[in-house]
Amino acid sequence: HVTGPHSQPTLGPIFWLNKTVPKGFEHWGFPTYMEMDSQTRSDAEQYLASAVRTLTKFPDADTLGATSQRGVMKYNERSVYMVPGTRTLVDLIRGYHGALSVSTCTLPEEPALSREEAYSMTLFSCRAGVGDRFLATVEILKNFGDDSQPRTCNWTVPVPSDIPDSGSRTCALQLPEGKGVFVVGNQIPSSRDPVTIIVSSDGITFDRHWAVRYGAPPVRYPGAAKGPGFQYPGAMVLGDKVFVSYSIGKEDVGVSMFPLASLFPKADDASILV
Repeated sequence: HVTGPHSQPTLGPIFWLNKTVPKGFEHWGFPTYMEMDSQTRSDAEQYLASAVRTLTKFPDADTLGATSQRGVMKYNERSVYMVPGTRTLVDLIRGYHGALSVSTCTLPEEPALSREEAYSMTLFSCRAGVGDRFLATVEILKNFGDDSQPRTCNWTVPVPSDIPDSGSRTCALQLPEGKGVFVVGNQIPSSRDPVTIIVSSDGITFDRHWAVRYGAPPVRYPGAAKGPGFQYPGAMVLGDKVFVSYSIGKEDVGVSMFPLASLFPKADDASILV
């Protein structure tokens, strides 16, 4: 919970974003959102009504086989954004070797808050997601109630894009004031160093590309699926600043901050942001 720009955030109670407690987890003792106070319940209902399911067919399902967990696309990482000025959603999917795959759909229009009204609720933030557990929130709906459920969209079959990807999660988001879209991730041919940001004015062509942070330290505690790098980013625009969070070798969490204006250079500038 955050009460203002200079307040210290506090964690509220843990609850299930379900109407019923998942089977086998009753012993944890956490309530459902239906059992929370009226404000929390209302917030949860509005979130569920606004969310969009992102499950799509996996581009290499035929190669991997229908019995493969990865092949049926249950837990593949993706991020979603709405193309500025349209109802088109773009789903950027990890999984195709060396590049992101892309699926699109047209989201039916429903009464929603303006982006200015929604700003204080979303802070123009994005989070990397895993499978259909990731429910994209590209807008905040006005109408919701105790029967709210995440929306579905008729996603196209994913196809490989020409956006490089070394095999990590991405975090995509519209910029304030309709200035375009940015994607944070590892948009490089290999490795997870640097963590990058790419920017598009129209949500289609990404023609600006910077390193947010590079020079990853060595791993201190070796383990399975670990290595040097910056990965699994989240990002938000707050005022005139952009904040990017990321894992450092799956051991620490780092945050980089830079001016929002630096994403709109007046001349061709391939500089590193921080």
